[in-house]
Amino acid sequence: MLELLLLFLFCVLIGLSCLGAMAWVLLSGAEIGVERIFLLIVGSLVAVLFFGFAGWLITGTPLRALWKAEAASPPAPAPASKPGRASKEASKSAP
Repeated sequence: MLELLLLFLFCVLIGLSCLGAMAWVLLSGAEIGVERIFLLIVGSLVAVLFFGFAGWLITGTPLRALWKAEAASPPAPAPASKPGRASKEASKSAP
C-alpha cells in the first residue's frame, strides 16, 4: 500500500512539473519557435500520461479505499407489508 501511495505521489509530482514547464514556456515572454511548441506538445503528453496513471491508481487499486468516505453501516430494513395487500384488507373491513 505504501508503494502505491508513493507511486501516486510521484505521478502527481511529475504531472505538476510538466504543467509548470508548460506555463513557463507560455509566460516567459520569449519568442515562441518550433522548439517551444515541441516542448509544449511533449509536456502536455507527459502530463496527460502521468495524470492518467495517477487516476488509474486511485480508481483501480486498493488506494481507492483511502479516498472513499467511510459510510456508516445502513440499518437493517424492517419487514414491510405490501402496500396493495394493506389497501385491500382496509377496504374489506370498511362497511
